[in-house]
Amino acid sequence: MVKLDVKVDDPERREMVKQLLTMLNTEGFKDAFLEELNDAVDIPMIGEKKEGKIFKKLYEILLKVVENKML
Repeated sequence: MVKLDVKVDDPERREMVKQLLTMLNTEGFKDAFLEELNDAVDIPMIGEKKEGKIFKKLYEILLKVVENKML
């Protein structure tokens, strides 16, 4: 497990991170991002459905890390 210390102490920057998380959590942004990611990355050995599940899980992990490590 990687130790990551990127807590944002500055109130203005914390607010910026919160706003970024709000945007990242919208269905519209999530769908657009995952569609772009799916178009850009092809994993030939697995089907599109499984690929989509992997990308969604990675997106959830990204949000969790940003929230838990930066705020």
